[in-house]
Parts: sequence; structure tokens; C-alpha cells
Amino acid sequence: MTKALKSLAALLLLGLNVLPAAGAGEATSSDDGHVTVASPGIARPDAKSSSTGSEHFKVIYSTFSDDKEFPYNPFVAYTLSTRNSDAGRRYTVAMPFTPAEPTNLRKVVVALARVSGLDEVSVSLRADDGGLPGAVIKRVKVGDLPAFGQCCETETIASKAIPLAAGTRYWVLAKANADTHAGWNWNTISLSGPFARKFDSGDWEMANDALAAFSVLGD
Repeated sequence: MTKALKSLAALLLLGLNVLPAAGAGEATSSDDGHVTVASPGIARPDAKSSSTGSEHFKVIYSTFSDDKEFPYNPFVAYTLSTRNSDAGRRYTVAMPFTPAEPTNLRKVVVALARVSGLDEVSVSLRADDGGLPGAVIKRVKVGDLPAFGQCCETETIASKAIPLAAGTRYWVLAKANADTHAGWNWNTISLSGPFARKFDSGDWEMANDALAAFSVLGD
């Protein structure tokens, strides 16, 4: 993080009720529960969508910025946690995407970060079920996450070709395991829209806010 960003983050933290996050400086999760904050979002609305991780693949969907030094917002994220975590509740988040044409998924790139607990998050590709996340198509466990508030590593999940239909909604879902408290970082290109979230053992519900940073790549 640059000195300028550190200074700005410190100023923005004044007056916030925060708790220490391992290796990440400051972090907190809201009681109504889907945002983890190290400082309020620092957006670059003039940035364009990027294809992070797409050197050899076509971009099916992406919310990453083309700013390689700041491809996502490391200071604000959707909380991913369990009841056994220091967040005290389970929060699960899923982001939708819809391919414009038939394709094969090859990679999913996500901007995840660890706050505390087990260094592991489950990421899955889901079918759509009436406008909400449905059946699992593929699921993997992702570890070795960066500390929340640090910029800007991403996690790449490679896959054998998974056929995707044009005009069909799919979901990328992130879920904490064991006592994990993690975050799915927000985008920095002012993208907002509908996504799905689940609190504790409740049903999926739709929200409309900033989208988390991720990309789906294929051929």
C-alpha cells in the first residue's frame, strides 16, 4: 500500500468502531452483517473493467479494474464467516454473471482476504434456481489468502472446460469454513447491481449494492 493510501485510510478510520484484524491493521464486521471494513471504500470510477488473470483466455465477465496496482478495493469487502468465527454469525455471498454467448469456463479469479481464523474459503460455481444460487457445478477450497486490507493479490481457480450456455445466469459463491472470518473485496469501478446473500441458516435473499471483485474466463 502506498504512503498516500495509508494516510488516507488512517484519516477515514477516525470515529469508526474497529477491532484489530490479524496482519491487516483494522477491520470490523457490521451487525447486520455483510460488510467488512478496514476503511471506507476508495474508488476509482474512471477505471475500466479488466480481465485480471486472462492472459490466455477470453473474458466472460469481470468486475476488476484495469489498474494493475489497484484492481479492487482492499479496504471494503463482503463478510464471509461462520458462527464459530470472531464475527459470530455465518455470512455467505454469491455474485451472478450471464455469458453473452456459448462458451467454456476455464478460470475463476476472485479477490478474497483473510481477517482471522482458518485460512480457507470454499468457492463454487452454481447453477441458477429461480433467480437464486442453485446446484453446485464445481466447488474448490481456496487458501493462502492475503491479510485483509492489503493490496492486491487475487486467487485463481483453474478448471477443466465447463460448458456455459448463452443468456443463462450462473453464480460464483464464496463461503467460509470452520472458524474462518474472511472478506470478498469490492470492485473499484463503480459497478453495482443485484447479488445474493445468506445470513446464518436463513434463506437466500437478494440485495443491490457494490459488486464483489471477480472475473470468469473461458474460451
